[in-house]
Amino acid sequence: MDANVSLSCSISSFINSGGLPWNLPGCRLGAQAGSPGAECLRAALDIPVFRHKYPSSPLRMTRPCLHVFLAALFYAGAPETRAHPLMAEPVNHPLVFTFDQFYLPVDPDEHLAGGGHLLLAELNCSACHAAPDAWRPWLAPKPGPRLDGVGSRMDADMLWLFIRSPQHLKKGTQMPGLFSGAEGDEEKVEAVVEFLSASTWDAPQMPAGDAMRGRNLYHETGCVACHEPASDHRPANAPEDAELDRPGNASVPVVLADVWHQDALAAFLHQPLAFRPAGRMPDMLLTSQEAADIAAYLHLGRTQPGNALRAALQIPPQGIERGRQVFHEMRCAACHEAPGSSRVTAPSSHPMRTLRLDQGCLAERQTSGIPRYDLNDLQKRALRLALISLQAGARPDHLATPAQQTDWHMTRLNCYACHDRGHKGGPEDPRALYFTGTGSATGLPGGSAHLPPSLDQAGARLGREGLEKILLGPRAHVSSHTRMPLFGAPQVRPLVDWLLETDKGMPAR
Repeated sequence: MDANVSLSCSISSFINSGGLPWNLPGCRLGAQAGSPGAECLRAALDIPVFRHKYPSSPLRMTRPCLHVFLAALFYAGAPETRAHPLMAEPVNHPLVFTFDQFYLPVDPDEHLAGGGHLLLAELNCSACHAAPDAWRPWLAPKPGPRLDGVGSRMDADMLWLFIRSPQHLKKGTQMPGLFSGAEGDEEKVEAVVEFLSASTWDAPQMPAGDAMRGRNLYHETGCVACHEPASDHRPANAPEDAELDRPGNASVPVVLADVWHQDALAAFLHQPLAFRPAGRMPDMLLTSQEAADIAAYLHLGRTQPGNALRAALQIPPQGIERGRQVFHEMRCAACHEAPGSSRVTAPSSHPMRTLRLDQGCLAERQTSGIPRYDLNDLQKRALRLALISLQAGARPDHLATPAQQTDWHMTRLNCYACHDRGHKGGPEDPRALYFTGTGSATGLPGGSAHLPPSLDQAGARLGREGLEKILLGPRAHVSSHTRMPLFGAPQVRPLVDWLLETDKGMPAR
């Protein structure tokens, strides 16, 4: 075949056949078309900027040009070019930060089973599958994101893609796919989208954001304790001659910044608990201006994406009531409250005691209608070990003492991303550089003035009044740029009780 033969490939079919992921780090041809990697690639190949993730027209290039294209993608994906949090290394499994932080393949089964219990709770398995009575307080599901007004936060095209295949659009999401297999029903997806898109809201008026201020705020207020720092941002605490390392632990993805409207994103950053009451994205006590600034930074280079796949399918309208019905049938209400005034109750599923370890979410090949998390091998092993223990009648003995309860609550809320207690947790070195300030604002001891304090003897040192002031009320951060966020009263009141019980009688050192 002639070397210059014209190769024509639809980007969407190329991706779907396993050719290249659409969100290869550093060069996002769709939503991140304005990024440096994508712009350099576009200029080098003299191809148009794609304004959506799945171009409807083919991309034509000669074979040598294709080689240049692949080489450019490889170069653009190199770590040193990841100059924006959206270009973080993709996470190809549902990310539970503390599971990745504290559980490894070399761990013995007994320890890893505890990680499986954590996954059962954080992935909301008990929202569909009832836990044994003794375990219910510890495996209680967390409330899912609120869907009221989602039609004003996301375009219907992006909502369609997210529901159709959550892990495809947002790598690392804990949202399972119910329509992700080849046999997924696009008409059902369309019905749910029409139902959810009908829920709109009057967004609060947010000020205009300044991206450069937002860049500094993102790296100073505490966002990078969980999210990816930009590779081109040098923290003030870093020695001038030091080479900055990327975080070793996976970062919680910020891809919602890629699909939410900017004003909606700013409103979310200002009051995240109003949108996500579980507190896993805590309230960083941002002013409306600060929230708008960070939203502007996260939207740098972002273009409004489209969805050629949805348009190409030409799905006929399904109707809002049909969408409400599908929302109920597919058990969406197990995690989410249905938008609007009517309450939708999720149908029950098999209890954990009867689940088979080779079927459902843990099957090698899943069919449509079964929640698809894209679990990695370690997560599957941990979940199987946890279910084996539950089905054998094991009781939560590892959660029997106040100290174990404190650890469990701190693990679920990811307190260990910033704090240490009992020689466990604290920010890893590459992230610790981004914590800035001149001293501890809490009076608790810390390893360094700019780092969050250790929580050893926190109950004895602070007492109930002090703990509640820190965990439940707004505070002035006079000595630290990095902020102690709010997780919401339902999440932290039990932690206050267990800290007090655990540290009772200890010296307040």
